[in-house]
Amino acid sequence: MSEDAQFRATLDQTDEEEVRRSFVRGDYSKRKRPIVVDWLAQQAEKRQADAQDRQDPRENEPLALARRADKNAYEATEHADEANRLAWIANRNAWIAAVIAVVAIIVSVVK
Repeated sequence: MSEDAQFRATLDQTDEEEVRRSFVRGDYSKRKRPIVVDWLAQQAEKRQADAQDRQDPRENEPLALARRADKNAYEATEHADEANRLAWIANRNAWIAAVIAVVAIIVSVVK
């Protein structure tokens, strides 16, 4: 195990607050200071990830509801588009039936 890895293992066994105090006091050499800074940053990231994992699921509920509403609105739009297409077809068929009726009336009157 390298010297840096051994030093990190030592940091892992030490309380974070104690490492922070020692860092502020200047107890670490110039070569070890960047390792301590990196280790402290990793500890902060772990705390943040843990906090997000423990976050109340109800805080995400509005987002889930918004996504569900968006999906429902999309489906409603699809149904409305289909209904509109069917209405156009029915309208076209009605016009065709009207033209056929007019032609039938004209043909019956001319005979």
